[in-house]
Amino acid sequence: MKGIMRGACLLLLGGVMHVASAEVGVVETYQYYAAEPATGYAYRADVGKATRALQQGDIATARPLLEKALAYCDAQRQQPGRRALSFSSRRQYEQYMDGPGKGQPTEWLDVACSSAYQQTGYMLAGAKRMEEALHFLDIAIEVGPYDPMARVERGFVLNALKRFDEGLASYRTALDLAQQNAESAFIKPMALRGVGYTLVELGDLAGAREAYQQSLQLEPGNQTALNELDYIQQQLAVLPSPSSEATQAIVPAATPH
Repeated sequence: MKGIMRGACLLLLGGVMHVASAEVGVVETYQYYAAEPATGYAYRADVGKATRALQQGDIATARPLLEKALAYCDAQRQQPGRRALSFSSRRQYEQYMDGPGKGQPTEWLDVACSSAYQQTGYMLAGAKRMEEALHFLDIAIEVGPYDPMARVERGFVLNALKRFDEGLASYRTALDLAQQNAESAFIKPMALRGVGYTLVELGDLAGAREAYQQSLQLEPGNQTALNELDYIQQQLAVLPSPSSEATQAIVPAATPH
């Protein structure tokens, strides 16, 4: 699986760098190309090409490819009398139709559609247009109810907007999907690193450490997780221990003579 780190801002705190980003978005995965073909499959190659262009920072190539796919997917979604949603397998489609989609006519769209919305959100986030990015990511989530990538990207965008509680919830939803769907299992280490980063921002260093340690069980040696654990350890080392705080609380201040 290929990926990139976004947001190269580094905060030097206590001698260890805390990376002010989560890993997100532009990931050209085996799962994308291995997904079963469905309505709109003809656009999968274009969206894949746009994804690779975004990896290389080539917005000029990516934008028209995504716009063409979005026009098709929008038209499918606007068809009256039915919903149009992306699934990566017939198993997912049938799971949806037996559950939340029961009794609702639903067209099975190719994963090219959910990915097109998600990659557009990624592109806008890279341009610091976070509110617009959030709009497209919300559509990606609506269109791809079992696709975790948009939820990971959404976590990053919400963190960039300082909406950390919502960002944490988005990463955790991605983890829930990974637990429930074998097709989404690849997202677990990335989502756990997103949880870890967000918990650091929320001041829960112990929870962040646990999330990063869990990610290393799935992806041993990941340098981002190792660096963040070093940062967390350094921050924990300079915090007052509970026993010292308790001592300070019970020892009365000296009475001036």
